[in-house]
Amino acid sequence: MALLVPLVARTLGGSDATAALSRTHAETEHQVVRVGRLLRDLDGDEVEPEDVVVLRGLLYGLYAVLRLHNAQEEERASSLVPLPCPSRP
Repeated sequence: MALLVPLVARTLGGSDATAALSRTHAETEHQVVRVGRLLRDLDGDEVEPEDVVVLRGLLYGLYAVLRLHNAQEEERASSLVPLPCPSRP
């Protein structure tokens, strides 16, 4: 990613094109840290129903961020591929 993002930014004409991707990278890392912290703090024998609800919410949030990020990457990647010229009869 360290090589790809600058290349895409240069190709698309600026860092604005990849700012959303950088933000979702940061949010993904933040969510993963939160999940890790929760799992680390849980005592395997003392898991409460509330802990499961919190973990489920964090995982749904992480899933949403990852889906958004993948959609953004696909959109950006498709903009780099030239459209085929229509064939002439």
